Amino acid sequence: MRISLSSTILLLIALAVTSLTACTQDADQPIAFASRLPDAGAADKALAADHARIQGFTPKGEQARLVEYFRKFNRVMLNSNATQMEMETALQELRLAAKRNLEDFGHQDMRRLGTFLLEQFDKNLQALLAKASKTEGAATALLSGTPPTGDLRKSFQAFAELGGDFLVLAFANDLVEQKDGRLSLPPHSLFFIRLAFKVRWANVFPEVTRPLDFLLSDFERRWYEIWVAERSKTASRRRRIQAVSRLKAVDPDYAHLKAMGVVCYQTKDYRAAVAAFEKALKTKPGNKQLKSFLKQAKAKAR
Repeated sequence: MRISLSSTILLLIALAVTSLTACTQDADQPIAFASRLPDAGAADKALAADHARIQGFTPKGEQARLVEYFRKFNRVMLNSNATQMEMETALQELRLAAKRNLEDFGHQDMRRLGTFLLEQFDKNLQALLAKASKTEGAATALLSGTPPTGDLRKSFQAFAELGGDFLVLAFANDLVEQKDGRLSLPPHSLFFIRLAFKVRWANVFPEVTRPLDFLLSDFERRWYEIWVAERSKTASRRRRIQAVSRLKAVDPDYAHLKAMGVVCYQTKDYRAAVAAFEKALKTKPGNKQLKSFLKQAKAKAR
């Protein structure tokens, strides 16, 4: 493609004053993961499977009691006046009820119950954001972590009984955005929000049950690990590296060495980043992006 002299001048000016990824050939590229999303058709299929799973389902008996323990736990965790003993008791009650239900009803029923709660959570989130968009100062109140008062209180309580402090964490991870004083869901964030709730539900079960193995499909599990490794702003370095290792195990084409280097660089472990990028370059000699990443990591490691 030919570029006119005037276009070239404009392009050079733009490159001089911005940090665009599309740089000149010799410029360093920002060490970051490329943005990517799941296939829309596959995501729609997962959503349809969720809807089909709960057709005609209503929790009763022990399952209904587990739901109440889940709601109680979320209420206690958001209560700034709750004692440590109250929080620990609420968590213990919830996990004991979850253990009993898992033993009595099995994995698939617990997945169904979690999906049932997810649908309510989704509706309550949408209702809360709609209400907040019409309430002055709502965004600030909701993101402060303090239960709001007035007209917004009822919508927040309905959401919080299933989501707890999820809104604050979602905002920290760019799954909810604030613009002009209003909260909204960025395009495509709902898929990851639904995944996050499923993982939240998984956390109520004892670790020995390996809950993510039965509460998420293979497609969902893969994308959850991608999100943790590449997009999360609150996951620890250890958790992100664990996600990279899992992706390596389930996807032979996943560029795990490059990913390891990016995670280490972003978490300021520059020597580990250098080692990872050097290994990655051995598998792809001459790769300009990896060379750029390695040069920057070495400069930080000095």
